[in-house]
Amino acid sequence: MTTPMSSEQTAVENFDPIAQLEAVLKNWQPKQHVDLHGVIVDYMFRSGMSLYDVLKLNHEVYEQVFIHGPKEDQLNLLKAVLHSDEEYARLAETCTVSFPIVADRIQEVYSKVGAGQISKSELPGALELLKKDTNRTVIWQLSDIHFGRFNVWLNDPKELAASFSHAVGLQPELKPDFVVVTGDVASTASDVEFGSFVQFCVNLSDNLWGGLCPQRILVVPGNHDIKWLENGVVDRLARFAELLTQAGCCITPFGNSLSEYTNPRVEVRRYGIGSSTAPPLAVVKIQDAALEIVLLVSAYYSGVVPDELRELVVGEVTNASLRDRIVEQVRRDSGAISMEYLALLSRSLGPSGCARLAVTHHHLVQYGSECCQNRLGFALLKTLFSKGVRVVLHGHIHMFEGSEVLRTEIPELAYCIPCSTLSSHTWRGSPGFMVHVVSNGTDRELSSFIWERSAGEFFSADLLRPAYLAKLSGDRAAVRRPPFSGLRSTL
Repeated sequence: MTTPMSSEQTAVENFDPIAQLEAVLKNWQPKQHVDLHGVIVDYMFRSGMSLYDVLKLNHEVYEQVFIHGPKEDQLNLLKAVLHSDEEYARLAETCTVSFPIVADRIQEVYSKVGAGQISKSELPGALELLKKDTNRTVIWQLSDIHFGRFNVWLNDPKELAASFSHAVGLQPELKPDFVVVTGDVASTASDVEFGSFVQFCVNLSDNLWGGLCPQRILVVPGNHDIKWLENGVVDRLARFAELLTQAGCCITPFGNSLSEYTNPRVEVRRYGIGSSTAPPLAVVKIQDAALEIVLLVSAYYSGVVPDELRELVVGEVTNASLRDRIVEQVRRDSGAISMEYLALLSRSLGPSGCARLAVTHHHLVQYGSECCQNRLGFALLKTLFSKGVRVVLHGHIHMFEGSEVLRTEIPELAYCIPCSTLSSHTWRGSPGFMVHVVSNGTDRELSSFIWERSAGEFFSADLLRPAYLAKLSGDRAAVRRPPFSGLRSTL
């Protein structure tokens, strides 16, 4: 026997979101408080209609957005709804007579796309070229694994390593030659968490390259990799350095001043390892690729927790949960770059015939609402640029860069590329990792791809998408990004 539907069920079944959005646009009046930009983008996404068709529904919408609205908002709307050269050209042609301001704004956006963004026609061929060109170095960037309580995906190191073997099976041309890990391998810097990371490196190395290859895995520490001791003192990454160095499973900025490896030929030079007031740095030279990767430490702390906080945590707080929350606040570090560290960098990086990348944990520029609180962030980027570094890879902010981030390119600064968390909570968007491909010819370029984790919690080939094209030489930082869709944005 069929049960009659209630009026509420009937209303839900008959609800048509496209018709509802169209009605809002058709009936919109200037006095109504409606997010027109949001309605336009949502309607276009659901219906497949062009912006020209949307504006034809109600001329007052055109007047409000493109005659009376701020120019910056107009440009951002166009960037959100237009995704290719063909769409830009087609809309400009159709709007010339009926909506001339739209056509004018398109010309402004289109000129910027041509200068600073990757044309959509370039994107499909990027992976095809990789399949044909074997003269390149593939680098995977993993970040913020957070083994321990903050790992919400695969806390089993063996299973996590296996997920990357599966990814290689899907895209064999993107099998990494090297893996860089941009910090926060642990959650609370416990020996168990570091032990899980060591086991992950061993399993990953065996799965990808058939045995232990410490020179292929490069790791910088993050703020969660600093151990907070019971007496209120932090260990300045001593346990991180000790356990990973003893394990011999990867390269970090800590260790001997010179280390050399074969198959592949890699030379590691460490600087500042005797200092008690500033962390060291390492320059990893990949001999056969003429590529240098500079490993930087941005999480070091002053070494002592303030007296007031130490009294609270050590002397007065007995509730374990509250104690953990306070300790977690101690770990909310924004990065620490000192003038001493800049000086060390300046005198350590001499002239080189190699292309150079830098790797660190904390972000050095602002991404949307994610501010950079490092007062010497720009000074570090300028110093790196003067030493031949054009790109800096980092983690910490748990998100990829998307269309909502409109940052100004400064030619004299190294360009920052963020990587989302691999297996913890994201601030916005999906977890995943980055794939960077460095060309080994005379014109050194970096092609970067975002590889997100699917809803089924593995890395499928259709979630691999281009993100950056960067020149690794020249007198300015030349980086191009695709015209990210506002709807596909990971921000």
